[in-house]
Amino acid sequence: SGSVNSSDTADYYKFNVVNGENISLKLETDVDTLWGQLTDPSHTDLVSDTGYTTGGIPMFVNWTTDSTVTGFYYFIVKSNDVGFYNLTLTITEPNDAGLGIDAGNTFPTATPITNGTYHGWLGYSDTVDFYKFVVVTAQIININFSVGTVGPDHLYAILYDPAQSEIKDLDWVEPGLTTSYMLMTAVTTAGTYYIKVGASKTNVYSLTVKLTSQNDAGIGHDASDTDTAPTIITSGTLYTGAIGNDDVKDYYGITVTSGSIIKIFMKTGDKGLNGIDGDHLYNQLYNPAKSKINEADWIEPGLSSTYNWTTSAEQPGIYYLEVLGGYNTYSFRVTIIPQNDAGKGVDAPDDFPGLTVAPGNNYHGWFMDDDTKDYYNVNLTHGQILTINLTVGNTVTDHKQYIRIYNSTKTQVAEMADALSPGVKGTIQYTSSYETAGIYYFLVDGASNDYTFDVAVKNQTDAGTQIDAPAAYEQAINLKTGTYNGWLADADKEDMYNISVKANNVFTVNFTTGPGGTSSMYLDIYNPAKSKLETLTSAPDVKTTYTLPADKASATNSVFYLKVYGGDQKTYKVEVYLPTLPPDTTPPMVNIATPSAGAAYKVASVTVTGTATDLGGNIAKVEWSVDNATFHNCTGLGAWTCPVTLGTGSNTVTIRATDTSGNKGYRTLAPLNFDATPPAVVIVSQTNGTKVSKATLTITGTSTDNVGIASVVVVVNGGTPITATGTTAWSATVPLKSGDNTITVTVTDTAGNTVSKTISVKYSKSSSGKGFIPGFEGVVFLAAALVGLVVLARRKKN
Repeated sequence: SGSVNSSDTADYYKFNVVNGENISLKLETDVDTLWGQLTDPSHTDLVSDTGYTTGGIPMFVNWTTDSTVTGFYYFIVKSNDVGFYNLTLTITEPNDAGLGIDAGNTFPTATPITNGTYHGWLGYSDTVDFYKFVVVTAQIININFSVGTVGPDHLYAILYDPAQSEIKDLDWVEPGLTTSYMLMTAVTTAGTYYIKVGASKTNVYSLTVKLTSQNDAGIGHDASDTDTAPTIITSGTLYTGAIGNDDVKDYYGITVTSGSIIKIFMKTGDKGLNGIDGDHLYNQLYNPAKSKINEADWIEPGLSSTYNWTTSAEQPGIYYLEVLGGYNTYSFRVTIIPQNDAGKGVDAPDDFPGLTVAPGNNYHGWFMDDDTKDYYNVNLTHGQILTINLTVGNTVTDHKQYIRIYNSTKTQVAEMADALSPGVKGTIQYTSSYETAGIYYFLVDGASNDYTFDVAVKNQTDAGTQIDAPAAYEQAINLKTGTYNGWLADADKEDMYNISVKANNVFTVNFTTGPGGTSSMYLDIYNPAKSKLETLTSAPDVKTTYTLPADKASATNSVFYLKVYGGDQKTYKVEVYLPTLPPDTTPPMVNIATPSAGAAYKVASVTVTGTATDLGGNIAKVEWSVDNATFHNCTGLGAWTCPVTLGTGSNTVTIRATDTSGNKGYRTLAPLNFDATPPAVVIVSQTNGTKVSKATLTITGTSTDNVGIASVVVVVNGGTPITATGTTAWSATVPLKSGDNTITVTVTDTAGNTVSKTISVKYSKSSSGKGFIPGFEGVVFLAAALVGLVVLARRKKN
């Protein structure tokens, strides 16, 4: 309590303030002529307009100090008249964020907080409060800021990143109102974040900070922001995610096998995570080389999009999906679908050899995007005719396709003249020859689309056979009296026939091209010496005739040859009139060229080659057998090759040739030895560790084998090999060096199996005790001389 009057016009009071305490003063009086004045420790007037008291009504002064300002504050009661008063001082401890202190006033002194709701107070000299909180990898920051009604002033809040750069100004908030803000951080922006709360006068506030982890693709955090370590996902799973603010993109990775279809479904959210309208997003696909694949469209909020991309068989690996755009949530699914070209469950390769297909089946295929070509193959034998029907699909309504055919050397031999439009069926055909049988390839090419195709393989029936007539004399088809039809096209450019003619007889041949065709064809007639006798030229559907002149007839039963060639793709007819011949009872002749009888092998597979000839007609087949067991087909007729499989030990190989009349000729090759057992060797003359006194050594021994010994070789100290004399009993004279010598004996049997044995021999001149020591003769001479002198001296003494 106190009083003032006309002579005592002011009373000064002081009180100590520390750590941002709150000052509350109440001045009570019954008069209207008193007023109060508050100053800080520097005597600066803080509340100049405190005002006068009103009789019976207390005057209040509230002041919040800054935590950096401590010391004595002053309160002055003033009056020009007489008055009595009561003064009440209350010092309140600061309690920002419930910590019992004033929150820091700068970034370095910011008060640490965690998830939760915090209350604070600002006023007068305490104009800012700083808080800080730690954000780990890619968290979502939710902030609610409410201003109280204790004071009349509005407040503001600002969010700062770890670099203390402003992220968001929440602006001035009026008393009694609340504002909210959410920030998504990226995997690269973890650290300490800051909130600054500010005021111009005084009020209380409430601050809520909630940190939650992102859960992109169910991994409990943000998906990777780069393609160096993408978040790995699996095929067919529906995932969710979100991007916004600092988290501007999400990278995912998925393993794609050869030639798959990548199907990407994505839907954007209606609202962002903070409940406001979401932005549009898009996804970008990259191949394993991290090159951009697609130009995806923006997906508006609440809408979805599906995108397909087809990879080639040459591009498996990790593919990358980048999600980016504005602020929004999203859901997505990446499905990897293996291609099923030709029902194989894979993509047909983009190059040779392609997928193998079988005749008589319908197939479906697809190529798109990076999968730009599909290759297939089919096996053709003995001049078959290949036909392929292609129907283009409607997956892409304006994309055309066509087929190219390649022979066994991978050279293009046929191509569709025009590409086929979607929904249109086209046919391509190619004829191989007897000589060009093998794997043929075809390519479906053109613009991306699906397609169906079927493959047909038809045998030629030259002269009623199920093969193409070969182009070689030795393999010519034998014709009797009768009418024969044939076909030439593509690789099949000529057909060779022969006729067996009785001695001193003639024959007649009619030749007709067609039906159809636009150019002539030719038939050459050759005598038994293969010299041309005549060429018949037939225009389409025109018959030409040749009769052998009597002076050209052979004096013996002989074979004449007919060669048909020329013209475009067409058929022809050959009519043959021959004199009656006696039945062919002469067997073919078989000659074996390699290997020689007695050969031995250390593997079971052996190739036997040779020739077969027949005077009365043609060779129909050549076969092989081991020890008169089952006969197996060889390759070739006139010149043949047989892949023979030997049994262990000695084998007898039989080659059998059969002509077109059924006669059989034989040739036997024996023995052929299959020997996988190595020989044995024994060194007789020396044992390991032998000591010798001569610079040369004769080493002897024996060797044995179940088939035969081919050679015995001796090597001393890794030097030049020395071939021993003899095989089962052998010897070799070898040089030695002074000291230790390593002697290796290697025995090889007739099949190439080997065995080696090594001994060590030590050579020294004194090894036997009879060696010569250099200089020793001088010592002996001196000793003898001394003995002689001693004897002579004794004699003189006596």
